[in-house]
Amino acid sequence: MPVTKTKTLIVGMDGYEYTLGDKQSQQRADVWTMASHFGISADNETIMYIDVVREMFSRYSFSHVQDYETFGDDTPRTFRKWIRAYRNRFAAELPVWWQIRG
Repeated sequence: MPVTKTKTLIVGMDGYEYTLGDKQSQQRADVWTMASHFGISADNETIMYIDVVREMFSRYSFSHVQDYETFGDDTPRTFRKWIRAYRNRFAAELPVWWQIRG
């Protein structure tokens, strides 16, 4: 059975700046700058950030997310687990239709 190598996206927030990257390099920018880089537009900052992370997963073949602020530890999790936890963390800032998406 072939060994699957995991590629972890490390995410975090510092004030109004978001940090995205892996162990080799990390970029810090506001979510609007990151979203415009990927051609993403949304009225809601939280949705925009989720879309940026989703786009990074698809473009750069990440398999896991490491997000200390969301999970309280540095254990890498799947994108599916991250998006559910992140939506729950910011549920009050999301439109109702996003809250009930599950």
